[in-house]
Amino acid sequence: TIITYDKLALFLRARRHRPLFMIDLAMPRDIEPAVCKLDGVYLYDLDSLQNMAGQTLVLRKRESEKCNQLIEHHVQDFQLWIERTQTWNFSLDELQGGEKASLTDPRGPSGRPVDSARGAFLQSRRLRNTGSPRGTAHASNGIDLMSEIPHFQVVVVGTGPGGYVAAIRAAQLGLQAAVVEKDELGGTCLNWGCIPTKAWIVTAHLYEMIRRAREFGIEVSEPRINWSLLVERKNKVVGQLTGGVKQLLQGRKVEILRGSAKLTASNRMVVTSKDGASREIAADHVILATGAEATMPPGFKLDGERVITSQEALDLTRQPKRLAVLGGGVVGAEFACFFAAIGTEVTLIEMLPRLVPAEDDEIAQALEREMKKQKIAIHTNTRVEGLSDAPGGSVRLALPGGKSLEVDTVLVATGRKPYAEGLGLEAVGIARGDRGKISVNDHLQTSARNVYAIGDVTDIRQLAHFASAQGKAAAEIIAGHPAQTNWRAVPAATFTNPEVASVGLTERDARAEGRSVKIGRFPFRAHGRNIADGELIGFVKLVVDADTDQVLGAHILGARASELIHECSLAIAADLNARDLAQAIHAHPTLTEALGEAAEDVEGMAIHLIRQEARAAAR
Repeated sequence: TIITYDKLALFLRARRHRPLFMIDLAMPRDIEPAVCKLDGVYLYDLDSLQNMAGQTLVLRKRESEKCNQLIEHHVQDFQLWIERTQTWNFSLDELQGGEKASLTDPRGPSGRPVDSARGAFLQSRRLRNTGSPRGTAHASNGIDLMSEIPHFQVVVVGTGPGGYVAAIRAAQLGLQAAVVEKDELGGTCLNWGCIPTKAWIVTAHLYEMIRRAREFGIEVSEPRINWSLLVERKNKVVGQLTGGVKQLLQGRKVEILRGSAKLTASNRMVVTSKDGASREIAADHVILATGAEATMPPGFKLDGERVITSQEALDLTRQPKRLAVLGGGVVGAEFACFFAAIGTEVTLIEMLPRLVPAEDDEIAQALEREMKKQKIAIHTNTRVEGLSDAPGGSVRLALPGGKSLEVDTVLVATGRKPYAEGLGLEAVGIARGDRGKISVNDHLQTSARNVYAIGDVTDIRQLAHFASAQGKAAAEIIAGHPAQTNWRAVPAATFTNPEVASVGLTERDARAEGRSVKIGRFPFRAHGRNIADGELIGFVKLVVDADTDQVLGAHILGARASELIHECSLAIAADLNARDLAQAIHAHPTLTEALGEAAEDVEGMAIHLIRQEARAAAR
């Protein structure tokens, strides 16, 4: 990419970024590099380039672990900016004078406060437009180019755990950001997913512990579920957290725009509110974080009480006596365990051979055994063939072999698909993949390079914390900072009873890659803290490379599995081996000691275990 310093300086002043640039060795080297020399190429920052005006710079994309992302992003960003402004004529004398004004006066030539870095750049210069292409702003005689259309450096569409985190990180890095939300702040996770379901699961766990109170030396009467109070507490938790998201966004000066967004160009969109009013906004960069929606089997129609998804389940007016859950993945298994714990008769139907198919085989088999002990009727390898009304307002499900099942409510949890409808992707030329996902590269860019996508809409991993990590990365890349885009160690947690947590490769996946593996296990029934807590169910399983001792995967079934998994996540991210985990000193008595014992069991050296016990626990 060949550009002149004068144009580069204008671009950088507009962005108020301070990136590093890799300059070809043919450049005069009478100026010492401000940063370093890497692979025969000098790295300069903007201050080091001040004396190079009039020279021709060669920006080169080079493979380098430390700065490849930075260079590639800014080269592409500059190219995009040039494309949008290619028909503008500049007077260099005027531009140089305007630049001095913009550096000393926080107001533009019009005397009005400048609302954005790009606005400051545009206000401080007199540009003569000779026919701007579609998507560029118009101005003359020192008028703010962006006065007609609100302009932001970053606009995030969607405010789930990916979207609001991306907007806040962008604001932290000095970018003027806005979010567009058509529903409730916080998205599915805070309103109808992660948070409200965990509020209910906490209730179910407490209910179970009260029923076990005599085991711990406490005499109480039989507890009862008050459905209205259970829903009221859930709503209170949701309200507190969504209100917190609003405060965080406002505290960072992120503008909140209510309505549905539709791209009209890669740098423009129309936001339409629920009352039909619309406004156009412009953005240097767009981050799409629109999440996913529940899929429905053919012939099923939602009615909010008898046929529902996980979203409607959280607003049921009464506790169902008989419930059929369709789908044995994370959502279906969690709801099945919750309703069974509070006394609902639950039937779980899964078309695949086993539950939670993304988990390790041993973990999935053990979970199914424990759920059956909770009197959950489980039908795997079973497809629902039809749905019809039954007497008394119930629902009849047709099953294979002429069998049927009558229930009060059917909860459909057969999966979620990326939600990207109505965003105007086709008009902008943004590519989509299978199941309608938005395709992205390693830097989370779509086929429109200033438009990014994160979270469930990319369908890489449908996890709230993964969406947050992607949101931070996208904002950091846009701001010209190095970002974490290595997704090898992403933990997952399923809040069933008992809990399931995992990170890295399953044993099956590791062997499928041709690896020779070693397995370390430790059952909770052999651990003192678990015995004291009365939490004997479950075990830890480590998958280790037999040749290198590297930890490839960790899988936990049992109490607090969702909390225990993170030590293993760090081990995998840091390329630690099983010996490192085994030698880490764990406080006693704590649940984390089981991780160290499992690591020692890789070599058959666990102190509090005879190996047959570990294998028996897994079986």
